Amino acid sequence: MQVNVVSCKTKTAQRPTEGNTHNIFFEAYSVDDMYDGCRDTMKTILDQNFTSEQSFDDWTASKNCANSKLDEIHPEDMALTKDHLQAICMYTANSYKDINDNVREQRPNYGGLFKFHTLHFFLTTAIQILNPNGQCYTSYRRTPDNYEGQINQRIRFGYFASSSNDSDLTQFGQKTCFKIRTCLGADLKHYSTFDEAENEILIPPYETFTIKKKILKSEKPDGLGDCQLVYVLEHAGSKSNLNCKLIEKFQGPVNSCSIIFQQSKSLVTLIIILWNHAKQ
Repeated sequence: MQVNVVSCKTKTAQRPTEGNTHNIFFEAYSVDDMYDGCRDTMKTILDQNFTSEQSFDDWTASKNCANSKLDEIHPEDMALTKDHLQAICMYTANSYKDINDNVREQRPNYGGLFKFHTLHFFLTTAIQILNPNGQCYTSYRRTPDNYEGQINQRIRFGYFASSSNDSDLTQFGQKTCFKIRTCLGADLKHYSTFDEAENEILIPPYETFTIKKKILKSEKPDGLGDCQLVYVLEHAGSKSNLNCKLIEKFQGPVNSCSIIFQQSKSLVTLIIILWNHAKQ
């Protein structure tokens, strides 16, 4: 059971903004569905109820980007569909701020007025496809804003948080920086609109972290020496208040057996992958 989860609230993902001051605080309104055990059913719900979202200008505009990357999918990423690529392209282009403003605050409107059901599903599942075995990455996030948090707090960003393998992307800010150990985030590789220029590691809304260090004046991590404040975050699991909630809304009470069956299929697939790898 996970408790005392707070959220890192910013106006955007890792993109330039004007300086602001924020507390790191509890965020109860994040759209944090992780679709654990209901991917197939959720895809059906989207096809039946949210097709109008696919006519949004930004979604339509991302088609060319997605088409250009279809022939560049790595063998280990073959589960990615055009919809997944389109979601990545849309997010990494110019829509990240609007998306994250909504993801951070629209939990009460999930299944209704929330306007990014399709994008949220395909971006979340793309992250999961790109990191199917929970590989951990050390990534860095710079901001032009001031943040206040305490050591040993459990936090989450509560939206799709951009970070990078590179610590020296100073154009994103120098006031508060984060060194992050993420195990649920994924390397977007060349599927991003920016290809691999930013070496982006995208962290999902539901991943939680513990603040291990808060560094003001002492020696800062390599590559972050110019930052006024550095938080060191360690992966601490996940928290998804909305996991598979739309299944009950659109199809009646959730069939727990069905969810367990889908989770079991994922486990069997993982075991087969590990077994084949061990034999090589």
